[in-house]
This record gives sequence, C-alpha cells and structure tokens, in this order.
Amino acid sequence: MDRSFRFCILLTLGVMIPVTFMVIPLYLRHNVYASSHLAVSSTDSRHLNHKVSTVWCESQKVLMNTTFNAYLLSGQAHFENSTRTYWTTKQFVLRSEEREYWGFYLPKGASVSLSMCARYDGAKLHVFKGKRNMKKCVKKESDDEDDDDDSSEEDDRGGVDLSDDDDDDYVDNDDTSESKSDESSVSSSEEDFDRECTGALFNQTLTMSNVCEEVSWQPKDVVSYRVPSADYYYFLFSNLNNLFANQIIAKFTVTKWVYDVSGAVGLCINTTECNLPFAFASDEYVVLEMPDREDWITDIGHVSCEPRTMLYFPFYLGVPISILFFAFRGSK
Repeated sequence: MDRSFRFCILLTLGVMIPVTFMVIPLYLRHNVYASSHLAVSSTDSRHLNHKVSTVWCESQKVLMNTTFNAYLLSGQAHFENSTRTYWTTKQFVLRSEEREYWGFYLPKGASVSLSMCARYDGAKLHVFKGKRNMKKCVKKESDDEDDDDDSSEEDDRGGVDLSDDDDDDYVDNDDTSESKSDESSVSSSEEDFDRECTGALFNQTLTMSNVCEEVSWQPKDVVSYRVPSADYYYFLFSNLNNLFANQIIAKFTVTKWVYDVSGAVGLCINTTECNLPFAFASDEYVVLEMPDREDWITDIGHVSCEPRTMLYFPFYLGVPISILFFAFRGSK
C-alpha cells in the first residue's frame, strides 16, 4: 500500500474516531437526555417520561420554586381506579379588550366544567388545545417565543393579563347596567377577534348578570368539556365591552385520573428538590404530584437526567487512547 495513502487513512481515522468518542456522550447528554422545563399547576399528576433512560440516567432530578411530591415506581404506569375532582374559583376584572387566561395540563378522559358570570355584556370564553392555537388569538405573545408544543416543555402561565394597552381608560358605573344602549357598548372588533380565534375548541359568550360580585354571585353560564387527548388546555377570557370594565367570576371544576403511587419504592414529600435514583436498565419511572392549592398558580419545574458516569467514562477515556494509538501507528 502506498505510504502516503496509508498515512491519509490513519490521519482520517485518527481524527474521526476520537471525535466520535467525544460527540456521542455530548450528544446524549445535551440533546437526547437534555434537561427540560415542565409547566405544572396545582393537582397535577405527571409521568416524567420525557428525555429519560434508566440506562443512561443514574437518577432523575426535579427542582421547583414551590413544594411538590415525587414518587419512584416500577412496572407499567397506571391510574388509580377512580377519578378525583378538584375546583377553584377565579375572580378578575377586565378592561376593554383585555384578556386573561389559565392553562392546565389535562390527561385523556378528564372533564372540565366552568360556571361563570359577567357583570356586563361583551365578555367571552375561548377554549384552546395547545399553545399554538391560543397564540393565533393572543397577539401579546412575543414573536420569538418557543412554539414547541411538547407536553414536557410547554411554557404555561395562569392568570396573565394580555391587554395590548395597559393604559386604557374605563368607566365603571353600576347604575347603567340596564341601559338600552348595551348593544352599542360591545366593541366593533368582536367579529375580528373571533376570526383570529379560529383555533378555539369553542367560544362562549357570557350572559350579563346583576349578581356577579365576590360576596354574592350566581352562575349565568355553565359549559362542560371532556378531554379527548392529553395536552395543555387554555381557558381565555376576553372583554370587548368598550364602556365598562367587566367583572368576571369563573368556577373551574376538574375531574380527572391521577397516577397510582401506592407501590412507590422511593419518594420525596413536600420538597422543592428531589433526586430519585434508577436501577440500571430497569422499568422504573418517576411520577410528579402537585398538592391541591387554592390559587392553582402555575409553576415551572426543572427536570434533568443525572448522567450515569460509569457509561460515559469509557467514551472520554477512548479519546486519548485512540489518539495515542493512531499516533503510534503513524510513526511506524
């Protein structure tokens, strides 16, 4: 074999093989099993099966600003035999063309019921599946925000004011609620707004109510929805009344399945940080459980795969060994 040709082959292999030894663990660590952010809210029960492997991950670590419970289980993930029901009530005031929403992760088969009232005409409810559909409607979202709808990395917020103009002046006069000019109080942009919200599962106009105060309110509108597939669902309220700030009260009642954690082999209770170890190449997994808090505020959890050093070490060791090997072969 020609000496120069042999040298080229050795040089190519001497570069490619060490690079491969470096790239494989880096790719696994920072892409396949990279850390992720998970939007969670009160009462959530989540199977943390995204970007994790009991072969390559020594453990799974969860960090959060609020307290949570985490359980290490083995076998096939399954729900409890019966559903659980949770509820919360939201009271808020929207000025003209303001919007506010709450987002929840809901498993397949869950049902949501909303009992609502609005003080004036012009209030609407829009329900979306997935953030992409909601963002078609909400212009306030920044153009460079991540559009990834993956359930494990979805960015989610609850109770966020989405007004395009926070300085809108408004008049709140209860004595005019029965005015015959109510028809003209609704913004002419209502039809444009509805056209922008074509991705909504449904839109519900709220009925004006004289009894819609925190101390005394009666639901005028009740809507229910059964979830066909697991995803993030967004409940957005808007006010297109250009005369009055609109008080809205909404009671969310959610009935859903939660994971059975009775057979946990490891757990963390009421903590903000948890690291649960995996047996090598096992069928173990982690379930995250959020307590039932009254406000149902969304939090972002940081979920990471702690690398199994024993498997990564041979790749890093292979870099200098392969370099020395081909350097020695090339010198002959």
